[in-house]
Amino acid sequence: DAADAAGARGEPSDAAAGKAPAARRPAPDAAPLSKKRKKAAAEGGAKVGPQADEAEDDATMIASPHAVRSVPLLRPQHLSEGTMLVAAVREVVDEEVTLNLPYNMVGYVSRAQAVEQACASDVRPLPKLSALYQPGQLVVAVVLSLQEVGRRQRVELSLRPSLANAGLDAGAVCQHMWLPAAVRDEEEHVLRLDFGVPGLTGLLKKAELAGSAADAVPGRILQVAVQSAGTGTVRCTLKAPPCLSDAPLPKEALKAGFLVQARVDKVLAPPKGSQASGGGLVATFCGSVMGLVHSHSQGPAVKAKQHVTARVLAVVPGPTVTVHLTLLPHLLDWSSQAAALSDVKIGDRISADVVDSTPRYGCRVRRVVEDAATGGTGDGIIAGFCPSSRLSDKDSEQAVERLEAGSTMACRVLGYNYLDGSLIVTRRPYDMKETTLVSVAELSPGQLVTGVIARTCDFGVFVKLSEYVTGLVNLRQLTDVPLSSVGKKFQVDAKIKCRVLRVDMDKKQVSLTAKKSMVKDDFQLVEFSQARRDMLVTGYVVNMQSYGAIVRFYGSLHGLLPASKVQEGEMPAVGMVVHCRISFVNRKRKTLELSLDLEGGRPASEF
Repeated sequence: DAADAAGARGEPSDAAAGKAPAARRPAPDAAPLSKKRKKAAAEGGAKVGPQADEAEDDATMIASPHAVRSVPLLRPQHLSEGTMLVAAVREVVDEEVTLNLPYNMVGYVSRAQAVEQACASDVRPLPKLSALYQPGQLVVAVVLSLQEVGRRQRVELSLRPSLANAGLDAGAVCQHMWLPAAVRDEEEHVLRLDFGVPGLTGLLKKAELAGSAADAVPGRILQVAVQSAGTGTVRCTLKAPPCLSDAPLPKEALKAGFLVQARVDKVLAPPKGSQASGGGLVATFCGSVMGLVHSHSQGPAVKAKQHVTARVLAVVPGPTVTVHLTLLPHLLDWSSQAAALSDVKIGDRISADVVDSTPRYGCRVRRVVEDAATGGTGDGIIAGFCPSSRLSDKDSEQAVERLEAGSTMACRVLGYNYLDGSLIVTRRPYDMKETTLVSVAELSPGQLVTGVIARTCDFGVFVKLSEYVTGLVNLRQLTDVPLSSVGKKFQVDAKIKCRVLRVDMDKKQVSLTAKKSMVKDDFQLVEFSQARRDMLVTGYVVNMQSYGAIVRFYGSLHGLLPASKVQEGEMPAVGMVVHCRISFVNRKRKTLELSLDLEGGRPASEF
């Protein structure tokens, strides 16, 4: 049965789909395009035109720290094509990777932009994206475009080294640079890496890989550190490198992800009337490059003139290049926060202390983790963020004003921000209801649910179970006897009772049944361990073979109704409900044999 992917999907641009965008015709008197810009554009998504070259040539990263009055939050409207960001994988589906971006933004990477197709091999095709990327994994991404999807801006990104390393010369590559590279080919003990930089090749020892076959597939993107630079060839490692030297760095060579030693020039307090917006640090590194540290990325308090280790969080191009830094420990270590956040499940209701709040942005909270061994308060603290839209069903700004730092609020976990190492929470009354589902993870096969028909189509009905979860009732699952088309009985906005057939956690999809016999049945066969000989069960025919009918129950559990034991003309058709008796249980092979002869059968409650 098919299921609908959750969430709206915007149509990707040519660059996001891996196609080269059409070049703009230069003005008659314009200077010719540089070779670097032409090559980057042809490989997918770099801005083309004389204006781009002019902006790049005029761009500077040198500015006076004393002129900075506040550190603004980076929002989607501030991003431009070519912006580089450190990001974390939020979720992976067949054709797309969703990323957590700085300051609680979200971005999307198509399959074409999640691998380096130029290095791919016909002999060893690239596996599914889920084999290449894991939730919590840190990456460096480049903004391709911003697309309007309803009221929101969808950020399309690329992970390809040929775009991330655009503008970098082989001669400018130095020790301890932290760069993305694609596997090009392999030799006996090493992998050859392609940085997308002409004349530059990387060498990585195979022994450093985790042992998965997918790690060495040509086209796979890895984040590597430069151990030593030579003429055209550099030795690399997967281990996060120490800081770059403080030597001046060309503006084209500065990339998101670099670890630097910075000097704090100025400490900025939040403006009056705002509890968090605008506060942070101004620091200089690599000579006179200026970077901004927002209070959300600051970590422990620091003082002016103090030297700190920082990681470049974002590089935003423009007439003056804006560089954002982070001091968060897990980002300095380049470590995943997936395991640290996994103890708190999506849908959990928790109590958290308010750290600060910002009108039109949201509220930061923290939760002290209890020590499981002693039952007392431990040293661990999990950060959280509640967007302004999830603070209340009423006006968001009024809700923020009522939340004072240090106060405690009840909230519910909606998801994870793996980049910040924090929880995404809500305190809206609707979300706090016991009946509100916020994730498919809260559903299980056989569960009874009630929803509203959101839309109908040729192959079934989509049922909205909550604002966050929508399931599909396939055409064959609408009635006990399959229909040829969706009838007038199933109207949009009508309530409908269903049971969960299957939950695909990887794709965030839910398959439902509205068959009355299955919805009203008191027992649901979900696990093989529940099965007993002579137990009466209800399922539906999913497939017909010459040797019999395959009857499915819930999840992936199924049984065989042998053709040899069914009288001619009594074999049910595909999609029909079947009331049957389990005639044999093979514990070793974990198979079930079924019978339409109910004599001697007993209901599950008697076992």
